[in-house]
Amino acid sequence: MKKRSSNIELLRIISMLLIISTHLFVVGGVRYSDYSDGISRNEFIAQIMGLGGKLGNTIFIVITGYFGINAKNINEKILKLINQTHFYAVLMLVLTLILGISVSKYEIVKSIFPIFTGSYWFITVYVCLLFFSPFINLLLHKLTRENFIKLILGLFILTTILPITSNTSFDSVGIYDFDIFVLLYIIGFFLRKYPLKQNSIWYLLITSLLLNIIMIISVLDLDIMSSLLQEPKFLNKIYFFNRQQSPLLILCGVSVFLFFEKIELKSNIIINSVSKTVLGVYLIHGNIFFHRYFYTHFLKFQDLLKGSMWKYLFYGMVITLVIFLICSLIEYLRQKLFLITFLNDFLSTVNNKIINIASSFFKRL
Repeated sequence: MKKRSSNIELLRIISMLLIISTHLFVVGGVRYSDYSDGISRNEFIAQIMGLGGKLGNTIFIVITGYFGINAKNINEKILKLINQTHFYAVLMLVLTLILGISVSKYEIVKSIFPIFTGSYWFITVYVCLLFFSPFINLLLHKLTRENFIKLILGLFILTTILPITSNTSFDSVGIYDFDIFVLLYIIGFFLRKYPLKQNSIWYLLITSLLLNIIMIISVLDLDIMSSLLQEPKFLNKIYFFNRQQSPLLILCGVSVFLFFEKIELKSNIIINSVSKTVLGVYLIHGNIFFHRYFYTHFLKFQDLLKGSMWKYLFYGMVITLVIFLICSLIEYLRQKLFLITFLNDFLSTVNNKIINIASSFFKRL
């Protein structure tokens, strides 16, 4: 069996670190409720760190499309993902109840049915994308390079440009960011089928840095406009150019991906092993109870907003790394323990029965 090179696996790890830092600095840190006295340096840092989450999402889906060109056993992959999500959602609920923390009935329902209730929005959209990926692949394998480019440009305009110029959304299926995920998947598929051989690694690095700088400047510009015009409403738009539908964000994510694709990094067992745990890291730290109680009540990271800028940034980076390492270790143990293997088999049986019941129901219609 051919070993997978570690350049893309390293990118997965970095992307998850970006997502964790966003949750920490934005969810567990700054609040955009009152900027009457202007923007502090630490609040600006929190805004900048908040850019990483969407960039990480973008990169993850491009990677999915890149490897999706040869994907097999999609149904098995979906069931495995659903089982993993159910496990952590229920586990976090149980731990929350054991700690004596109040939980609403709605939160219990969201924990028991995390996919259908959107408890993890990314996972819900990702499962939908995986479900449709075999049909998308059938179309993409038949396209010529010219038609492939036309398809990407058409979807790019439809999902990123028109929503800005016409102030409308084209997410017609009603699933948050599903249209953008399909576009990113197709871009990743294209980059694998038709590799871009002309660009040097230094060109891609400079392009990635410039696009990231532009995103930072876009946030700074809105901060300055809000301060000069005394209009707090501009602060609600700080991520307008950096939202998931942003053409700037997509270009940045693709350029970062291409840069790492060009890096020559042989298979590294440590990197590849850690990379396999990143989804579990997301399911643990992205849980609704983790967000609410760990970030705000336990860490109280927002208390550092009024402190030293370097202390705020240093502590944030250290906490991000610690959260990743602990969650990665937990997921690694989950994958290795026999008990969890038994639970996965049990959950697979339950999910298969649900799917069979649903299939029988629709056949009767």
